[in-house]
Amino acid sequence: MKYRKLIILIFALLFWANGISQNRQNVFNEITEFIEKERKSYNIPNVVVGITNTDSILYLQNFGKGEIDDLYLIGSNSKSFTALAILLLQEKGILDINLPVKNYLPWFKYKSSEQSDNVRIIDLLNHTSGIPRKSGMYEPNSNIEIKEYYADILEQISPKNNNIGNYEYSNLNYQLLGLIIEQTSKKKYSELLKNEVFEPLNLNKTFATKNETEQYGLIESYQYLLYFPFLKKSVDYNDYTVSSGFIASTAENMCQYLKVLMNAKDTSQNLVVNQNIANQLFKPRVEKGSAYGMGWEIRKWEEFERFKHDGLTQSFSSSMLILPELEIGIVIMTNVNNLPSTIEMADGILRILTDKERVEYSKVGFYLRNSLPLFALWVLIVLFFRIKQWIRLKFPIGINKGVLSNMWLIIGVAFGLFWVIYFPVAFNTPLFAIIDYEPNSGYSLITLTIGIIINSLIGYFNKTRKHFA
Repeated sequence: MKYRKLIILIFALLFWANGISQNRQNVFNEITEFIEKERKSYNIPNVVVGITNTDSILYLQNFGKGEIDDLYLIGSNSKSFTALAILLLQEKGILDINLPVKNYLPWFKYKSSEQSDNVRIIDLLNHTSGIPRKSGMYEPNSNIEIKEYYADILEQISPKNNNIGNYEYSNLNYQLLGLIIEQTSKKKYSELLKNEVFEPLNLNKTFATKNETEQYGLIESYQYLLYFPFLKKSVDYNDYTVSSGFIASTAENMCQYLKVLMNAKDTSQNLVVNQNIANQLFKPRVEKGSAYGMGWEIRKWEEFERFKHDGLTQSFSSSMLILPELEIGIVIMTNVNNLPSTIEMADGILRILTDKERVEYSKVGFYLRNSLPLFALWVLIVLFFRIKQWIRLKFPIGINKGVLSNMWLIIGVAFGLFWVIYFPVAFNTPLFAIIDYEPNSGYSLITLTIGIIINSLIGYFNKTRKHFA
């Protein structure tokens, strides 16, 4: 009788374990179907997804023609590594994040030194230094004197209303942190990360120099032409910008990294990231109304706390996130510059894992933005036939006195300039950066501006029109 009960208990446990296993497999199958659907809807060549808990990687899958261990640039997700390196140096007593930046970089001076003197390392970490977004859009040449380069940029900065302390995201903050790491540690940024982070955490396929990344070999990456990733892109960058956005890694390595961060409280497993460091990384600047910590954004997702960051380069996109209460970490990487896609994938995966309501993500923004070349083409076609007609008439030129014609000229020129003025301002991104990251949109904006203005001028000066002198 006793053995019979034991056998029944064993079978019950096996049945229960099998049920859990089957349920987990169903969840992962749904995730697989969802990611493949999203990949196809955005025409993404390759996507790799990793999901981990505090013990092990639960899900690691490639979608497309690539391989699981392909190398991707992780964009601004690099900032979390930079923040971690700064805090490790503070743990060793090498620097203090609450001291002014000028203590470590004597040439750190804004237009008014009274403003820059008050900027601390923690302000760079939190993006509350007063440095504007556009100041981080530039790329230094490899043969330039780097201190002079950054000193020249800083001298142009004049935060409004002495507004040091308010949040404004800028890559320049983390490029300067990379220089502070080198100045204080007396090591190259890449060397310190390799010695203090990558090797101790067994991130053997994560690189912080362009040379190492090229030696291992990035997966081929692309930019869109209309709605398709036809344009192959070889990303060029300087090692001084790696700290803000050009670390390269694999999905497996990034899962391992997230697992370490989630295990910060477990000193038996983690000798690099302790709880004190993790608390600082994931602490937002709430007194300034900012949700940004140090290389991480901290916001609620549904009822859960979520640590998150996204990354974008000219031809790579990535998202990484942690739900600490569920002890789940997720990383998504693609080889095309389409950040909305990784953000949507991350949200969709969370909904599946937490059994929340599934949603359909609108692709209207994607198609509208990538339709700009068609609009530009239409303007060029109209211009072609207008010029052809003018040539046939042997270029009759006159000055139009009609009030309506003059109004249309002003409206036409203003509408032409709208494209190259409004969009850079609206997205707080210089036109040259739009061209670099999205040539599909950038060159269309320039074409629209030139085409519309020339169309307006021809329509105005064409003597065959009425009301001419």
